[in-house]
Amino acid sequence: MMHHEYWALARSDHDHVFSKPLSSHQSDYLQVASTMNRSIKILYPALCLGALLSFVNSIPNTSGSKQATDEFDLILFKNAVARNATCNDGSASGYYLWRNPVPSTKWIIYLIGGGLCYDFKTCKSRPAQLTSSAPWPKTGTWSGILSSDPSNKFHDFNKAVVIYCTSDLYSGDKPRTASGLLDFDFHGSYVIPALLDDLNTDMNAASEVLLTGGSAGGIGVFMTLPTLHERLSSHARVRALPDAGWFLTTMPTYSKDAVPISKQLQKGMPLWNGQPPARCRLALGEKNAWQCYSGPIAFPFLPQGFSSSDIMVLKAQTDAWTVSNDGVKQPFAGAEITWLMELAAEVRETFVLDKAVNVFSANCLYHTAEVMFWDQVKINGTTLGDAVQQWYFGNQTTTLVDSCLTPLCNPSCV
Repeated sequence: MMHHEYWALARSDHDHVFSKPLSSHQSDYLQVASTMNRSIKILYPALCLGALLSFVNSIPNTSGSKQATDEFDLILFKNAVARNATCNDGSASGYYLWRNPVPSTKWIIYLIGGGLCYDFKTCKSRPAQLTSSAPWPKTGTWSGILSSDPSNKFHDFNKAVVIYCTSDLYSGDKPRTASGLLDFDFHGSYVIPALLDDLNTDMNAASEVLLTGGSAGGIGVFMTLPTLHERLSSHARVRALPDAGWFLTTMPTYSKDAVPISKQLQKGMPLWNGQPPARCRLALGEKNAWQCYSGPIAFPFLPQGFSSSDIMVLKAQTDAWTVSNDGVKQPFAGAEITWLMELAAEVRETFVLDKAVNVFSANCLYHTAEVMFWDQVKINGTTLGDAVQQWYFGNQTTTLVDSCLTPLCNPSCV
Protein backbone atom coordinates (compact mmCIF):
# COMPACT_ATOMS: atom_id res chain seq x y z
CA MET A 1 0.00 0.00 0.00
CA MET A 2 1.36 3.42 -0.93
CA HIS A 3 1.72 5.82 1.98
CA HIS A 4 -0.91 8.25 0.68
CA GLU A 5 -3.36 5.33 0.43
CA TYR A 6 -2.74 4.69 4.10
CA TRP A 7 -3.98 8.16 4.91
CA ALA A 8 -6.95 7.75 2.57
CA LEU A 9 -8.19 4.97 4.83
CA ALA A 10 -9.35 7.40 7.52
CA ARG A 11 -10.86 5.85 10.57
CA SER A 12 -14.64 5.53 10.67
CA ASP A 13 -15.01 5.56 14.44
CA HIS A 14 -15.08 9.33 14.88
CA ASP A 15 -17.97 9.07 17.36
CA HIS A 16 -15.99 6.73 19.56
CA VAL A 17 -15.48 7.91 23.13
CA PHE A 18 -11.80 7.36 23.78
CA SER A 19 -11.57 5.33 26.96
CA LYS A 20 -8.77 2.80 26.56
CA PRO A 21 -7.31 1.60 29.86
CA LEU A 22 -3.89 2.90 30.75
CA SER A 23 -0.95 0.58 30.29
CA SER A 24 1.51 0.21 33.14
CA HIS A 25 4.00 2.72 31.70
CA GLN A 26 1.24 5.19 30.86
CA SER A 27 -0.06 5.09 34.41
CA ASP A 28 3.30 6.42 35.55
CA TYR A 29 2.48 9.65 33.78
CA LEU A 30 -0.60 10.33 35.90
CA GLN A 31 1.64 11.95 38.47
CA VAL A 32 2.31 14.81 36.05
CA ALA A 33 -1.38 15.48 35.41
CA SER A 34 -1.87 18.01 38.17
CA THR A 35 1.25 19.91 37.09
CA MET A 36 0.04 19.87 33.50
CA ASN A 37 -3.37 21.17 34.48
CA ARG A 38 -1.90 24.00 36.55
CA SER A 39 0.43 24.97 33.69
CA ILE A 40 -2.36 24.97 31.14
CA LYS A 41 -4.54 27.17 33.34
CA ILE A 42 -1.70 29.69 33.55
CA LEU A 43 -0.43 29.63 29.98
CA TYR A 44 -3.47 28.72 27.92
CA PRO A 45 -6.59 30.19 29.56
CA ALA A 46 -8.20 30.45 26.13
CA LEU A 47 -8.09 26.69 25.57
CA CYS A 48 -11.80 26.34 26.28
CA LEU A 49 -12.51 28.99 23.65
CA GLY A 50 -11.96 26.88 20.58
CA ALA A 51 -13.12 29.62 18.24
CA LEU A 52 -10.57 32.03 19.67
CA LEU A 53 -7.74 29.55 19.25
CA SER A 54 -8.59 29.13 15.58
CA PHE A 55 -8.06 32.77 14.69
CA VAL A 56 -5.98 34.31 17.48
CA ASN A 57 -3.09 34.91 15.07
CA SER A 58 -5.36 36.88 12.75
CA ILE A 59 -5.60 39.92 14.99
CA PRO A 60 -2.98 42.58 14.30
CA ASN A 61 -0.79 43.28 17.30
CA THR A 62 -1.59 46.61 18.93
CA SER A 63 0.17 45.91 22.20
CA GLY A 64 3.45 47.56 21.34
CA SER A 65 5.46 44.36 21.41
CA LYS A 66 9.17 45.15 21.36
CA GLN A 67 9.58 42.89 18.34
CA ALA A 68 6.69 44.39 16.38
CA THR A 69 8.15 47.78 15.61
CA ASP A 70 6.92 48.62 12.12
CA GLU A 71 3.37 49.14 10.98
CA PHE A 72 1.87 47.25 8.07
CA ASP A 73 -0.64 49.16 5.94
CA LEU A 74 -3.97 47.60 4.97
CA ILE A 75 -4.55 47.45 1.22
CA LEU A 76 -7.93 46.31 -0.07
CA PHE A 77 -8.18 44.87 -3.54
CA LYS A 78 -9.50 47.32 -6.11
CA ASN A 79 -12.31 46.12 -8.38
CA ALA A 80 -12.63 43.22 -5.96
CA VAL A 81 -16.08 42.12 -7.10
CA ALA A 82 -15.03 41.89 -10.74
CA ARG A 83 -11.96 39.90 -9.68
CA ASN A 84 -13.93 37.69 -7.22
CA ALA A 85 -11.46 38.79 -4.55
CA THR A 86 -14.15 39.27 -1.92
CA CYS A 87 -14.89 38.32 1.66
CA ASN A 88 -17.94 36.29 2.63
CA ASP A 89 -20.10 39.43 2.84
CA GLY A 90 -19.00 40.70 -0.58
CA SER A 91 -16.62 43.35 0.76
CA ALA A 92 -13.15 43.60 -0.76
CA SER A 93 -10.54 41.24 0.60
CA GLY A 94 -6.96 42.43 0.87
CA TYR A 95 -3.66 42.32 2.71
CA TYR A 96 -1.33 44.20 5.00
CA LEU A 97 1.90 45.33 3.39
CA TRP A 98 5.30 46.23 4.83
CA ARG A 99 8.11 47.19 2.49
CA ASN A 100 11.73 47.24 3.47
CA PRO A 101 12.87 50.89 3.25
CA VAL A 102 15.97 49.50 1.55
CA PRO A 103 14.71 47.97 -1.72
CA SER A 104 14.59 44.19 -1.49
CA THR A 105 13.63 41.35 -3.82
CA LYS A 106 12.90 38.99 -0.92
CA TRP A 107 9.30 38.40 0.16
CA ILE A 108 7.23 36.69 2.85
CA ILE A 109 3.59 36.02 2.04
CA TYR A 110 1.77 35.15 5.27
CA LEU A 111 -1.74 33.70 5.21
CA ILE A 112 -3.75 34.57 8.30
CA GLY A 113 -5.77 31.79 9.94
CA GLY A 114 -9.24 31.67 11.35
CA GLY A 115 -10.86 28.26 11.13
CA LEU A 116 -13.60 27.40 8.67
CA CYS A 117 -17.35 27.08 8.40
CA TYR A 118 -19.15 24.09 6.96
CA ASP A 119 -22.91 24.66 7.35
CA PHE A 120 -25.45 27.42 7.89
CA LYS A 121 -25.01 27.52 11.66
CA THR A 122 -21.20 27.61 11.72
CA CYS A 123 -21.08 30.18 8.90
CA LYS A 124 -23.61 32.55 10.43
CA SER A 125 -21.87 32.39 13.82
CA ARG A 126 -18.52 33.50 12.39
CA PRO A 127 -17.15 36.75 13.87
CA ALA A 128 -17.42 39.77 11.56
CA GLN A 129 -13.63 39.99 11.36
CA LEU A 130 -13.59 36.59 9.64
CA THR A 131 -16.33 37.31 7.10
CA SER A 132 -15.75 40.97 6.20
CA SER A 133 -12.89 43.40 5.72
CA ALA A 134 -14.87 46.20 7.39
CA PRO A 135 -13.61 45.52 10.96
CA TRP A 136 -9.95 45.24 10.00
CA PRO A 137 -7.83 48.17 11.24
CA LYS A 138 -5.99 50.37 8.76
CA THR A 139 -2.62 49.37 10.17
CA GLY A 140 -1.25 46.48 12.18
CA THR A 141 1.94 44.99 13.54
CA TRP A 142 3.10 41.41 13.95
CA SER A 143 6.02 39.79 15.74
CA GLY A 144 7.92 36.52 15.37
CA ILE A 145 8.84 35.70 11.81
CA LEU A 146 7.15 38.92 10.68
CA SER A 147 9.17 41.13 13.00
CA SER A 148 11.52 43.78 11.62
CA ASP A 149 13.83 43.35 14.61
CA PRO A 150 17.39 42.73 13.30
CA SER A 151 17.64 39.60 15.47
CA ASN A 152 15.16 38.03 13.08
CA LYS A 153 16.98 37.05 9.88
CA PHE A 154 13.76 37.63 7.95
CA HIS A 155 13.64 41.24 9.15
CA ASP A 156 14.59 42.71 5.77
CA PHE A 157 12.05 40.74 3.72
CA ASN A 158 9.12 42.63 2.26
CA LYS A 159 6.00 41.19 3.87
CA ALA A 160 2.41 40.75 2.72
CA VAL A 161 0.00 39.49 5.37
CA VAL A 162 -3.17 38.26 3.70
CA ILE A 163 -6.39 38.78 5.65
CA TYR A 164 -8.67 35.76 5.96
CA CYS A 165 -12.35 36.52 5.49
CA THR A 166 -13.57 33.72 3.20
CA SER A 167 -14.02 30.86 5.73
CA ASP A 168 -12.98 28.28 3.08
CA LEU A 169 -9.32 27.52 3.73
CA TYR A 170 -8.26 29.73 0.81
CA SER A 171 -9.91 27.34 -1.63
CA GLY A 172 -13.51 28.36 -2.37
CA ASP A 173 -15.01 29.15 -5.74
CA LYS A 174 -18.70 29.82 -5.11
CA PRO A 175 -20.49 33.20 -5.42
CA ARG A 176 -23.20 34.26 -2.99
CA THR A 177 -25.78 33.89 -5.78
CA ALA A 178 -25.15 30.13 -5.58
CA SER A 179 -25.09 29.80 -1.78
CA GLY A 180 -28.84 30.13 -1.19
CA LEU A 181 -30.02 31.39 2.18
CA LEU A 182 -26.46 31.59 3.43
CA ASP A 183 -25.77 34.52 1.07
CA PHE A 184 -21.99 34.12 1.35
CA ASP A 185 -19.25 34.50 -1.22
CA PHE A 186 -16.67 31.73 -0.91
CA HIS A 187 -13.85 33.16 -2.99
CA GLY A 188 -10.71 32.09 -1.16
CA SER A 189 -9.17 30.58 -4.28
CA TYR A 190 -9.04 34.04 -5.89
CA VAL A 191 -7.13 35.77 -3.09
CA ILE A 192 -3.56 34.71 -3.93
CA PRO A 193 -3.99 35.35 -7.68
CA ALA A 194 -5.31 38.83 -6.80
CA LEU A 195 -2.34 39.44 -4.49
CA LEU A 196 0.15 38.38 -7.16
CA ASP A 197 -1.57 40.64 -9.68
CA ASP A 198 -1.48 43.58 -7.27
CA LEU A 199 2.21 43.01 -6.64
CA ASN A 200 2.97 41.97 -10.21
CA THR A 201 6.01 44.24 -10.67
CA ASP A 202 7.46 43.16 -7.32
CA MET A 203 6.79 39.48 -7.94
CA ASN A 204 8.37 39.61 -11.39
CA ALA A 205 11.51 40.99 -9.77
CA ALA A 206 11.43 38.67 -6.74
CA SER A 207 14.43 36.48 -6.07
CA GLU A 208 12.93 34.46 -3.23
CA VAL A 209 9.45 34.07 -1.78
CA LEU A 210 8.49 32.28 1.43
CA LEU A 211 4.83 31.25 1.57
CA THR A 212 3.72 30.71 5.13
CA GLY A 213 0.69 30.99 7.38
CA GLY A 214 -0.93 29.61 10.50
CA SER A 215 -3.90 27.34 11.19
CA ALA A 216 -6.35 27.83 8.30
CA GLY A 217 -3.50 29.79 6.75
CA GLY A 218 -1.25 26.75 7.22
CA ILE A 219 -3.75 24.67 5.26
CA GLY A 220 -3.88 27.59 2.84
CA VAL A 221 -0.16 27.15 2.18
CA PHE A 222 -0.89 23.71 0.73
CA MET A 223 -3.90 25.08 -1.18
CA THR A 224 -2.12 28.03 -2.78
CA LEU A 225 1.44 26.75 -3.23
CA PRO A 226 0.73 25.36 -6.74
CA THR A 227 -0.39 28.81 -7.95
CA LEU A 228 2.60 30.56 -6.42
CA HIS A 229 5.04 27.97 -7.71
CA GLU A 230 3.62 28.08 -11.23
CA ARG A 231 3.80 31.86 -11.45
CA LEU A 232 7.14 32.50 -9.76
CA SER A 233 9.41 29.47 -9.82
CA SER A 234 10.93 30.32 -13.21
CA HIS A 235 12.77 33.27 -11.68
CA ALA A 236 12.42 33.06 -7.89
CA ARG A 237 13.06 30.39 -5.29
CA VAL A 238 9.71 29.54 -3.72
CA ARG A 239 9.65 27.85 -0.31
CA ALA A 240 6.82 26.92 2.05
CA LEU A 241 6.36 26.96 5.82
CA PRO A 242 2.92 25.72 6.95
CA ASP A 243 2.35 26.37 10.66
CA ALA A 244 -0.40 24.35 12.37
CA GLY A 245 -1.79 23.30 9.00
CA TRP A 246 -0.94 19.61 9.48
CA PHE A 247 -4.34 18.30 10.57
CA LEU A 248 -4.99 14.56 10.92
CA THR A 249 -8.14 12.98 9.55
CA THR A 250 -7.31 9.55 10.98
CA MET A 251 -7.57 10.34 14.70
CA PRO A 252 -10.92 9.65 16.40
CA THR A 253 -12.27 12.49 18.50
CA TYR A 254 -12.18 12.13 22.26
CA SER A 255 -15.83 13.10 22.74
CA LYS A 256 -18.77 11.60 20.87
CA ASP A 257 -20.27 15.11 20.79
CA ALA A 258 -17.33 16.64 18.93
CA VAL A 259 -17.48 17.31 15.19
CA PRO A 260 -14.30 15.77 13.75
CA ILE A 261 -12.24 17.80 11.34
CA SER A 262 -12.88 15.11 8.72
CA LYS A 263 -16.62 15.73 8.86
CA GLN A 264 -16.09 19.50 8.78
CA LEU A 265 -14.03 19.13 5.61
CA GLN A 266 -16.45 16.71 3.97
CA LYS A 267 -19.31 19.15 4.51
CA GLY A 268 -17.28 22.29 3.85
CA MET A 269 -15.74 21.43 0.50
CA PRO A 270 -19.06 21.20 -1.43
CA LEU A 271 -20.42 24.21 0.44
CA TRP A 272 -17.52 26.35 -0.82
CA ASN A 273 -17.02 24.50 -4.11
CA GLY A 274 -13.54 24.03 -2.70
CA GLN A 275 -10.65 23.68 -5.13
CA PRO A 276 -7.84 21.72 -3.45
CA PRO A 277 -4.65 21.16 -5.45
CA ALA A 278 -5.30 19.37 -8.72
CA ARG A 279 -2.54 16.75 -8.32
CA CYS A 280 -3.97 15.58 -5.00
CA ARG A 281 -7.55 15.78 -6.19
CA LEU A 282 -6.81 13.69 -9.27
CA ALA A 283 -4.92 11.06 -7.27
CA LEU A 284 -7.60 10.64 -4.59
CA GLY A 285 -10.66 11.09 -6.81
CA GLU A 286 -13.65 13.32 -6.15
CA LYS A 287 -15.03 11.12 -3.37
CA ASN A 288 -11.89 11.52 -1.26
CA ALA A 289 -10.72 14.93 -2.50
CA TRP A 290 -11.70 16.52 0.83
CA GLN A 291 -8.70 14.73 2.35
CA CYS A 292 -6.40 16.98 0.30
CA TYR A 293 -6.96 19.59 3.04
CA SER A 294 -5.02 17.35 5.43
CA GLY A 295 -1.32 18.18 5.43
CA PRO A 296 -0.12 14.56 5.72
CA ILE A 297 -2.22 13.63 2.69
CA ALA A 298 -1.40 16.74 0.64
CA PHE A 299 2.34 16.48 1.27
CA PRO A 300 3.08 13.73 -1.31
CA PHE A 301 1.34 15.83 -3.96
CA LEU A 302 3.42 18.99 -3.82
CA PRO A 303 3.64 20.84 -7.15
CA GLN A 304 5.55 19.17 -9.94
CA GLY A 305 9.15 20.35 -9.75
CA PHE A 306 8.85 21.57 -6.15
CA SER A 307 11.46 19.95 -3.93
CA SER A 308 10.37 18.49 -0.61
CA SER A 309 13.49 20.09 0.87
CA ASP A 310 11.87 23.48 0.20
CA ILE A 311 9.05 22.93 2.70
CA MET A 312 9.28 22.84 6.49
CA VAL A 313 6.37 21.70 8.64
CA LEU A 314 5.60 23.28 12.02
CA LYS A 315 3.21 21.26 14.16
CA ALA A 316 2.55 20.92 17.91
CA GLN A 317 2.06 17.26 18.71
CA THR A 318 -0.85 18.04 21.02
CA ASP A 319 -2.27 20.87 18.95
CA ALA A 320 -4.47 23.09 21.11
CA TRP A 321 -7.13 23.54 18.44
CA THR A 322 -7.45 19.78 17.97
CA VAL A 323 -7.54 19.17 21.71
CA SER A 324 -10.31 21.74 22.16
CA ASN A 325 -12.27 20.77 19.04
CA ASP A 326 -12.15 17.07 19.88
CA GLY A 327 -13.61 17.60 23.34
CA VAL A 328 -10.66 17.03 25.67
CA LYS A 329 -11.22 19.09 28.80
CA GLN A 330 -9.46 19.68 32.08
CA PRO A 331 -8.66 18.16 34.41
CA PHE A 332 -6.54 15.80 32.35
CA ALA A 333 -6.81 12.33 33.89
CA GLY A 334 -6.22 8.77 32.68
CA ALA A 335 -8.41 8.69 29.56
CA GLU A 336 -7.47 12.22 28.53
CA ILE A 337 -3.77 11.55 28.91
CA THR A 338 -4.06 8.33 26.92
CA TRP A 339 -5.80 10.19 24.09
CA LEU A 340 -3.19 12.97 24.11
CA MET A 341 -0.41 10.40 23.94
CA GLU A 342 -2.01 8.68 20.96
CA LEU A 343 -2.53 12.01 19.20
CA ALA A 344 1.16 12.89 19.64
CA ALA A 345 2.22 9.43 18.45
CA GLU A 346 0.08 9.68 15.32
CA VAL A 347 1.46 13.12 14.52
CA ARG A 348 5.01 11.79 14.80
CA GLU A 349 4.13 8.79 12.61
CA THR A 350 2.87 11.02 9.80
CA PHE A 351 6.30 12.62 9.44
CA VAL A 352 7.86 9.17 8.99
CA LEU A 353 5.22 7.95 6.53
CA ASP A 354 5.45 11.13 4.46
CA LYS A 355 9.25 11.27 4.66
CA ALA A 356 9.00 14.87 5.77
CA VAL A 357 12.60 15.81 6.54
CA ASN A 358 12.24 19.43 7.67
CA VAL A 359 10.03 19.44 10.73
CA PHE A 360 9.72 21.24 14.05
CA SER A 361 7.26 19.40 16.27
CA ALA A 362 7.21 19.97 20.01
CA ASN A 363 5.14 17.89 22.40
CA CYS A 364 3.32 20.98 23.54
CA LEU A 365 -0.19 22.35 23.81
CA TYR A 366 -0.24 25.35 21.47
CA HIS A 367 -1.66 26.00 18.02
CA THR A 368 0.24 28.44 15.81
CA ALA A 369 3.79 29.30 16.82
CA GLU A 370 5.81 31.23 14.23
CA VAL A 371 4.31 34.55 15.30
CA MET A 372 3.37 33.88 18.92
CA PHE A 373 6.11 31.56 20.20
CA TRP A 374 8.97 32.18 17.76
CA ASP A 375 11.62 32.52 20.48
CA GLN A 376 9.91 30.55 23.25
CA VAL A 377 9.41 26.93 22.19
CA LYS A 378 12.61 24.86 22.05
CA ILE A 379 13.58 21.33 21.13
CA ASN A 380 17.01 20.12 22.26
CA GLY A 381 17.93 23.72 23.05
CA THR A 382 17.02 25.07 19.61
CA THR A 383 14.18 27.57 19.39
CA LEU A 384 11.56 27.29 16.69
CA GLY A 385 12.85 30.54 15.20
CA ASP A 386 16.43 29.30 15.06
CA ALA A 387 15.32 26.01 13.51
CA VAL A 388 13.41 27.78 10.74
CA GLN A 389 16.35 30.07 10.06
CA GLN A 390 18.79 27.15 9.94
CA TRP A 391 16.57 25.46 7.36
CA TYR A 392 15.96 28.58 5.29
CA PHE A 393 19.27 30.45 5.38
CA GLY A 394 21.64 27.57 6.07
CA ASN A 395 19.96 25.17 3.64
CA GLN A 396 20.20 22.59 6.39
CA THR A 397 17.97 19.58 6.82
CA THR A 398 16.28 20.46 10.10
CA THR A 399 14.40 17.66 11.85
CA LEU A 400 13.47 18.49 15.43
CA VAL A 401 10.71 16.23 16.74
CA ASP A 402 10.13 15.63 20.44
CA SER A 403 10.26 11.93 21.23
CA CYS A 404 9.23 12.17 24.88
CA LEU A 405 5.85 10.56 25.54
CA THR A 406 4.27 12.56 28.36
CA PRO A 407 1.86 15.24 27.16
CA LEU A 408 3.54 18.64 27.53
CA CYS A 409 6.84 16.89 28.34
CA ASN A 410 8.81 19.62 26.58
CA PRO A 411 9.96 21.96 29.40
CA SER A 412 9.82 25.06 27.19
CA CYS A 413 6.04 24.58 26.89
CA VAL A 414 5.42 25.12 30.57
